[in-house]
Amino acid sequence: MKIHILNGDALLDKFPKAEFEGEIIVIREAFMDGPVSGTIDEDFWKRRAEFVKSSYGAEESDYAEQFQSQITLLDAITNEDEIFLWFEDDLFCVINLLFTLHYISQRAQPVMYRIFPKADDQKWEGFGRADEKELVENFTQRILMSNEDIELSNQLWEAYASDDRYRLELLANSDTESFRFLPVVIQAHLDRNNLQTGFGRPYQTLMDILVGGEHEFYEIYEAFWKKDAIYGFGDVQVLNMLKEMEVEFDGELPK
Repeated sequence: MKIHILNGDALLDKFPKAEFEGEIIVIREAFMDGPVSGTIDEDFWKRRAEFVKSSYGAEESDYAEQFQSQITLLDAITNEDEIFLWFEDDLFCVINLLFTLHYISQRAQPVMYRIFPKADDQKWEGFGRADEKELVENFTQRILMSNEDIELSNQLWEAYASDDRYRLELLANSDTESFRFLPVVIQAHLDRNNLQTGFGRPYQTLMDILVGGEHEFYEIYEAFWKKDAIYGFGDVQVLNMLKEMEVEFDGELPK
C-alpha cells in the first residue's frame, strides 16, 4: 500500500488527492513543544494529552480524536508498504518527522521517501506557496531514505527527547540527503534555551519586536515569522511565549 503522511491540515486542504494513489495520514501534533521521551508508551500519550490541554485548550477527548487517532494509523504500516513523507524543513516539521520515522521504524521497515518543498532557507515557506502542479513536481523529486538515514533519524529523535545537546550538535553534521539545512535547524533548536540566562532566541526575537513598538498580536506574529521562520511556530506557540513573558497586547487573538 502507498501511504502519504502529511504534516498538518494546511497541506491536506490543497493536497491533490486525485493525482496520488494511496491513503493519507495527517500528523497534527507539535512535538517541538512540551514533554517527549524516547519511549512511546501509554505514559507518553498521557503526558502529551495533558500538555496539549493546558497549552492549547484541547480536551483529552479532542486530543484522542484529532491528534492521537491519526498517529495510531501508523500502527498498520507493514514492511510491504511505501511511505511518502511530506514534511518541510523548519524545526517544527523536522521534529514531527523525526517522531514519525522513529514511531514507524520501531514497528516495521517499509520503503520510505522524503518529499521536499522547494528549497528555501531564508523564508522557510515550505509547501505553503505551492500549488497542485508544484506539489506533483515535488513528488517526482522524492528522495529514497536509506537505512542509514532511518538510523540517523532515530538517533536524532532520541537525542532530542533526552535533551542531549552535545549529541544533537554532532548528529546535525551527518552526511545525508534526507535532511536539508540540518545544522542550522538543530542550532535553532539549541538556541531556544540559553544555558547562561535561560532566555533563548525566540524570546529575544519577541523582545526585539516589542521594543520596536508592535502591540497588535498578529503584527507581532508576522514580525516574528519574518525574523525566525526557521522555527515554524504557529500563532498559538507565539501567543504562549508572550503569555510566559507576561506581555499585554492588543487586537484579535488565536482561538
